[in-house]
Amino acid sequence: MKSLLLPLLVASVGLPAVFTRAEEPAVPALEAGAGISPAALSQIDWIRGEAPAEWEPGALYLIECWATWCGPCIAVIPKLNELHLNFKDKGLRIIGVNVWEDGIDKVREFVTARGDGMAYPIAYTGRGGAFETEWLVPAGVRGIPHAFVVRDGKLLVKTHPGYLTEEVVTGLLAGGEAADAAIAGIDNLLRQREEIGLALRAFNQAASSGNLPAMEEAYAKAEAAGADPLMTRQHRADLAIARKDWADVSAILEASSDNSPSNHTALQTILRRFDGNDEAPADLVRQALAAFEPRLDHVFGPVEFHTLANLEWRVGNKERARVRIRQAVERASDELNARVGVPADFYRRIADAFESGEPPARETVGEWLREALEARKQAAKPADS
Repeated sequence: MKSLLLPLLVASVGLPAVFTRAEEPAVPALEAGAGISPAALSQIDWIRGEAPAEWEPGALYLIECWATWCGPCIAVIPKLNELHLNFKDKGLRIIGVNVWEDGIDKVREFVTARGDGMAYPIAYTGRGGAFETEWLVPAGVRGIPHAFVVRDGKLLVKTHPGYLTEEVVTGLLAGGEAADAAIAGIDNLLRQREEIGLALRAFNQAASSGNLPAMEEAYAKAEAAGADPLMTRQHRADLAIARKDWADVSAILEASSDNSPSNHTALQTILRRFDGNDEAPADLVRQALAAFEPRLDHVFGPVEFHTLANLEWRVGNKERARVRIRQAVERASDELNARVGVPADFYRRIADAFESGEPPARETVGEWLREALEARKQAAKPADS
């Protein structure tokens, strides 16, 4: 059977960074060394604790911006809480400021549910207001989680809170050369992250055009820059499939027992590429399907179920393939997808073909997709247009 997955149906999965777009700040930039006032903290709503009337002399303030919808923000909470418990008596003052959300109630419920697992002071600022205009905008903050570190009214550093390890906090608390070394270490990490990010973006561009030499070059650059092998498993998988290095693909699948987001992404990559590669051995396709089986509860969109249906059919599991394509129809019919996703009728048409015993070829799927999107476009036009 011909592969059915269309490239335009594949949504790429990003690394753990959450971004919001904003206009370029029209105020002076807030850079390290700048004076910074706590006044804006008194103009927001406090869920736990209270705003500092002034900066406590010598204390190290870590103001961390987060939101309940931000997965990376939630992931870093346990580490922040650990820092709070270990260093609160040594001069560290952590304040979590919830940003870019509408409504304090869900934030209060989230904090209450966390209990002692989020024991540091928490405030809510929502959208706009003094904290955004005096801190976020001049600092050029467009992504969270984001941390400001302040001592004696001076901004020491702004960074991802994940870089604020116990060793770094110890150095910042010590001041002097130790603090300078800690800040230099963070700067080096930021430069390293930028270098890795550039290499991986180049890798993705090369992969999209099937340029194997460019993929190999970009992956080597990411490795040389110190990319975390766990975070780049999907790139390694992409490269192995492009090379037709089936032994390495199998090794990646054998090491796929953890439930990390990076592992889930690697498995998604393998399945998508197999759906577009008829040369992948059937036994390896079965291995990939088996590895992904425990993660079906984490599949929310119809595209993945469509991919699974294609692959199950390809290795002879026809009834399971029909189950998966029906799940694609179900996901495509939910309220969110009905507003912004591919129309459910598109998947129903594919499901009917599976039921009849003749799944459509890739070219046919492409035609049906264009027809479905055009029908949605026409339906959205005003009646008098």
